[in-house]
Amino acid sequence: MKKIFLTLLSFITFSAFAENPSTFDSYVKELKKEAAFKGFDKAFLDKTFIDINYYQEAVDKDKFQPEFTRPFKLYYQNLVNDERIKNGKTNLKKYRTLLNEVSAKTGVPAKILVAFWGAETNYGTNKGSFDILSTTATMAYDGRREAFFKSEFFAALKILKQGHIQRKDFKGSWAGAFGNFQFMPTTFDMYKEGKIAKEKVDIVTNLQDSFYSAAAYLKRMGWEKDEKWGRVVDVPFEALMNDITDTYQPLSYYKDLDIKTIDGKSLPVSDIKAKLLLPSGVKGPAFLVYPNFDKILKWNRSNFYALSIGLLADQIEGKPIKLLFPEEKRFTVDEIQHVQHILKRKDYYTCEVDGVMGSCMKKAIKAFQKTNGMLIDGYLSPELYKLLDEL
Repeated sequence: MKKIFLTLLSFITFSAFAENPSTFDSYVKELKKEAAFKGFDKAFLDKTFIDINYYQEAVDKDKFQPEFTRPFKLYYQNLVNDERIKNGKTNLKKYRTLLNEVSAKTGVPAKILVAFWGAETNYGTNKGSFDILSTTATMAYDGRREAFFKSEFFAALKILKQGHIQRKDFKGSWAGAFGNFQFMPTTFDMYKEGKIAKEKVDIVTNLQDSFYSAAAYLKRMGWEKDEKWGRVVDVPFEALMNDITDTYQPLSYYKDLDIKTIDGKSLPVSDIKAKLLLPSGVKGPAFLVYPNFDKILKWNRSNFYALSIGLLADQIEGKPIKLLFPEEKRFTVDEIQHVQHILKRKDYYTCEVDGVMGSCMKKAIKAFQKTNGMLIDGYLSPELYKLLDEL
């Protein structure tokens, strides 16, 4: 039966092989020698190194440079939709006892765990189909991040050697992440956890192990029990005549700017610190985020992702949220470079012209807005693009 399975797998994945697989095969042989040097026994390696294949699709995905930058509205609506919220509520209710148990032991709210689950694998329905050994070996061979992916490859070998999962079930994303919460092999090695200490942990089919491991990760990142991730707020335009800092400030700093909750109430009296995010500019939704927001960022270094996780979690719990978005333009890389050239010529932009909407770009836009008496949000709106284009 195993032989039949391997033959079928080879047939299915043939189209993903390298055009010159012999070179990749030689690289895999070197990985096998290195694994032996690291202490893996020959019998295990001989069995495990069967059908380690090259995935051109993984390389293509890794090297793909998007032609457009996606605005927050599109990102959010793709991740946080009615179906995902509905299924999140269903799963929160279905696994409430287990989730409450995990939350009580770790301090990580059930709604946050369910939101991560929904965002990462759509509640376990889309864990990925790439063979983990093959894709990590492929990415290491590609060379752009060889050291990183070699460490993931050897961590994956360790997972198999310890018996946490069978090779036929060891599948995940093109980048090597697997399980309900899409852990990389090294992340699994550091944060795997069950209800009780045990020899084997299953984050693919066992939800108890999955939830405990995800919560363990967030807890060790510093998740603060009983603190929010953030909230939607109402920011008066007058406040945005100031260059509001991008760093954490006492909540009183924002109260003095007359920033209120979205339902018009005063911000609570609290020692917690916050920072203001305007992902769609002054005309879009505004958020005060708290230190737990940074713990979400340690999972994925994207403000859009972290905001979406928090907003999805709140709606899974039953809090209605309606965000009003302005008209947003999906800028091309060339268009962003065009703006960077203009701002650089005017001595606002001091970094490399790279077509990336990063912190340096935001700083330059804020400086331009402040000099020209505009509302300051560091956001490239369609109106600002037109204005800059005419300079």
